[in-house]
Amino acid sequence: DKVKVFLKEKNLMHRAAHIGWCTKEQLDQIYKKTMLFILPSYHEGLPMSLLEAMYAGIPCIASNIDGIPELIQPGINGLLVEPGNIEQIKTSLLQLTENKELCKKLGRDGYQTIVQNFLIQKHIETLEMLYSGIHPD
Repeated sequence: DKVKVFLKEKNLMHRAAHIGWCTKEQLDQIYKKTMLFILPSYHEGLPMSLLEAMYAGIPCIASNIDGIPELIQPGINGLLVEPGNIEQIKTSLLQLTENKELCKKLGRDGYQTIVQNFLIQKHIETLEMLYSGIHPD
C-alpha cells in the first residue's frame, strides 16, 4: 500500500506499478508493456517472478542474495544490486534506461538463460537420458 501511495503522490502511476498477485492472462498483458523488472528483495530462494520476467525477455535487476546470483550473471543476462542499496538500484535503472542496446541484450540473454536451463522440456530430456543410461531398453 505504501508503494501505491508513493506512486500516486509523486504522479508516477503512468510509469511504474506495484501489481501484486495476478492471473497468468493478466501477467502476460503486463509483461507486454514492461520495460524493466526490479526485484529488490532481502530474502529469496530462486523467485518464480524473476524466472518469468526473464522468460518474457524483460531486462532484470535483482538483489544479490540467496539463489539469484546462480541465475543472473551481471552485465550478461541481468544486473545485481546489494539488498537495500538504493544508489545501486538508481545506477542500474539509469544504466538500462540510457543504454537501449544493453537493455535489449540483457532481455535477450535472460530469455536464453531460461530456455537453455529452466524449461520443463530440458528437465524431461535430462531425466530421459539418465533413465536410459541406467535402465536397459
